[in-house]
Amino acid sequence: MGLSGTIDVDALAAIHGLRSLSFAYNSFTGAIPQLNRLGYLKAMYLRGNRFSGEIPPDFFSKMKSLKKVWLSNNKFTGRIPPSLAELPRLSELHLEKNQFSGSIPPIDQPTLMSFNVSNDKLEGEIPPNLAIFNYSSFDRNDHLCGDKSGRGCENTAQTSSESPTGAGLDADMMVRKDSDHSNNNVIKTVGGGASNGNAAAAAALEVQVSLSNRSKGMGATKKMGSSRKGSNNGRGGVGELVIVNTEKGAFGLPDLMKASAEVLGNGGMGSSYV
Repeated sequence: MGLSGTIDVDALAAIHGLRSLSFAYNSFTGAIPQLNRLGYLKAMYLRGNRFSGEIPPDFFSKMKSLKKVWLSNNKFTGRIPPSLAELPRLSELHLEKNQFSGSIPPIDQPTLMSFNVSNDKLEGEIPPNLAIFNYSSFDRNDHLCGDKSGRGCENTAQTSSESPTGAGLDADMMVRKDSDHSNNNVIKTVGGGASNGNAAAAAALEVQVSLSNRSKGMGATKKMGSSRKGSNNGRGGVGELVIVNTEKGAFGLPDLMKASAEVLGNGGMGSSYV
């Protein structure tokens, strides 16, 4: 309806039978209204406005009946309030398309059926108990890690704001041959680096490249349709990339295409991304 101005919480508090409250898709601005005075609410919908600022950590501590919280499509900043994660009956939580930062608090309610924190500025590991929700619930948080983010936490390197495209990345590449395999020569490439003097070095990721014999390599080259990229610089075969660390979870091509990536380096087999 295009409503704006100040929400009269005193008037709402006089409606004792009020259980569900929606101001969704209007034009309200400023800090979140003091709707926490309505401790008997079961559903609160504030999405699609221009509310902004940080929400106090204990804002939801007296709203124990609250089941559905929709704060999406606003301009909230700061951390997700811990009191929100402690609501005992929480079933729907939507915080997407804001500017929430920091880590996702531990939300462990078995009643939670709908959850979304995509398009925010969250970071750190996705709590394991939230793995029941799909990739889209966490999409477009560049510094989140975990199975549902497409990035392993041990392989997540902090990129400074001075080099958002990875231009300042100082990467070290080490290559060694391992002759333990009798049928194939194996080259293991380990990449690691630190960003612009960051004290924390990026964790190494090992990729195993199996070099098969010449005849087998020729067949693979024909399948790839590019002898230039598959020649492996004359080492006698086409490199076969083997993904390791599979315990981090499986993800499909749609997840891969949605994930953010920065160029780590270029080589004879193509570009490497992180």
